[in-house]
Amino acid sequence: ILATVSSIIYLLWRAFFTLPLHNGAVSLVFGILLLGSEIAAALGTYELYWRKSHLNRMDIKRPEIPLDWYPDVDVLIATHNESVELLYKTVNAITFLDYPDKRKVHVYLSDDGNRPEVAELAARLKVGYIGLAGNKQAKSGNYNNALKHTRAEYIAIFDAAHAPAPTFLEETLGFFSDEKVAFVQT
Repeated sequence: ILATVSSIIYLLWRAFFTLPLHNGAVSLVFGILLLGSEIAAALGTYELYWRKSHLNRMDIKRPEIPLDWYPDVDVLIATHNESVELLYKTVNAITFLDYPDKRKVHVYLSDDGNRPEVAELAARLKVGYIGLAGNKQAKSGNYNNALKHTRAEYIAIFDAAHAPAPTFLEETLGFFSDEKVAFVQT
């Protein structure tokens, strides 16, 4: 509420006290354009506040899923130049994800630096390694390359610096039991 009130006061001040009314037409046009962009940004912010306040009131419940429904999942971790120590923490956390049948969770380090030390880490943690030389098309190229080597029906993507909660897969995958759901973003 304080942010909304202060931004409204600011916009009123901008509109009534800072427009260059006596500095020529060009200055006035650009001053009005700047004010318009600030108003648009503020309206976008107000809309986000409104949506956030209403989303918190929604009660989204995880569907009850029979244990035999859970499919294979490929978990992709794209890395470019992150340290092996950081990757160790991420991959280690991901290997401890809860899932009814852990044999159905396939973890891959997708390395577009094609680094031997990352391949060694993957082998040590018993996860897949997909190398790509040359950082072609940045992160999207890395994921596109990884998708050529994976086969599961579902894919979970994690940043190299993200250690998910152990319940992540169980909390999110069940939403796919509804045929109308195409993707889940958290």
